[in-house]
Amino acid sequence: MAVRVTTYDPAKVTVSVAGVIVTGFAPGRMIEYRPDAAVWADDLGVDNEPVRWMINNPMGTLTLQLAQSSQSNFTLGTLLNLDRLTAAQVSPVVVEDRSGTGEPTIMIAKLGWVSVQPTLAWSAVPEPRQWDIRLVLPFHNVQGLGVDDVITL
Repeated sequence: MAVRVTTYDPAKVTVSVAGVIVTGFAPGRMIEYRPDAAVWADDLGVDNEPVRWMINNPMGTLTLQLAQSSQSNFTLGTLLNLDRLTAAQVSPVVVEDRSGTGEPTIMIAKLGWVSVQPTLAWSAVPEPRQWDIRLVLPFHNVQGLGVDDVITL
């Protein structure tokens, strides 16, 4: 009997915003992408004939959970403040997962911006900072992890 072994390594997931690598993620869900809408909608006519239509909404939100101590909080805050002053801080955003031996999962958006300052909280333990980055027309190439090894039992 052969058993496939795959490996996920969160240290091999990288995010860059405006060409700067984001570091210092908080424990738990580090990165999440949510599209604003489905690609397709559908319905049934009176005679039960299905119809579908494309929803042309190319927007989505990339959420990053950073540790309170992360230096990337300063980077993202600076991008947001520059955008407030100039209305010109639209930048490329890249997310890449190189875990395993297969092709990497990658998401690239030519246009992205920090949309809101995170809620700030202080307590007896470090609090995460949640950054929302709006993306326009991100390209996704979702892959599996690939097989690190096959063990025959």
